[in-house]
Amino acid sequence: MRVLLPAVFCAAAMPLAAWEVLSATEIAAIRGDEPMATALAQAVPLPPVREEIPDKTGFRFAKEQLALKRAVIYSTVRAKGERYRVSRDNYLATAELARQHGAPAIYCRYLELLSAETLNRRQEYAVSRAVQYLLQEAYGIDILQIRLIVEICHLPVKDLLAFMQQMPLQGMFDMVSVLPPPSERIASDLLAMAEVMGKASRLFSGVHDIKTADEAAFELLRLLPLWNTTMNTRAYMHEAKVEYSPVEIVALRFLNAQRAQYFKFRQSLVEKDWYGSTRLQTIDSLLR
Repeated sequence: MRVLLPAVFCAAAMPLAAWEVLSATEIAAIRGDEPMATALAQAVPLPPVREEIPDKTGFRFAKEQLALKRAVIYSTVRAKGERYRVSRDNYLATAELARQHGAPAIYCRYLELLSAETLNRRQEYAVSRAVQYLLQEAYGIDILQIRLIVEICHLPVKDLLAFMQQMPLQGMFDMVSVLPPPSERIASDLLAMAEVMGKASRLFSGVHDIKTADEAAFELLRLLPLWNTTMNTRAYMHEAKVEYSPVEIVALRFLNAQRAQYFKFRQSLVEKDWYGSTRLQTIDSLLR
């Protein structure tokens, strides 16, 4: 080990003084954890492990996470307009946007490396893995959901970007916790879901052309923050075996009644192809 350590850090261009304490991400890389180990082997900057991320309940984390979401949305929408190829200009513009909004510096550095087009394939792979880890594991952003929403929303790039950026991104596109929700939250979440379904049904009932459909879509945007707070409970409900308390059963019955009404109006809109409103169709896909 005494022989290996200097060689490893020399390869990564990270000189280590004898008195320096290794960071958590350096330890993870030496231990072989991915993607830190691959980044170290390819001499690219190491992504921070979770322990090195700011407090997830603090202002700094919320600001950085929001900046990353805006950057991913921008890059994904632009890539769609460029036939799903992320160009050098896309990387550079996304890095600048991310920097302006206060994204972590390491993310901007990764994009700049990818834009330089001087990396070999292994280095490019290492950077891509590091970006994915940073977004999903460290900052809890569901990049796949962003891609799916961008894919189903058939708007011109400029309009799609504006529409996506108008969404209440705090609480949206977050990775779902694998832990069940606190028992005291389930009933209240079921009632919150029922409230959203009820309001959405009333908005659906007033849609009769593309103008009213788009108007309904923007009204529904206001409901998404409340809907987003129930994400963990909604994931929990999809489990094969869920035992509800008597109070939760009453709340669930109320939710099912509101949901049935919602799908009644939704079916009518589907038959009319949403009156051509891809905005309303996109919002509907988020209410699942």
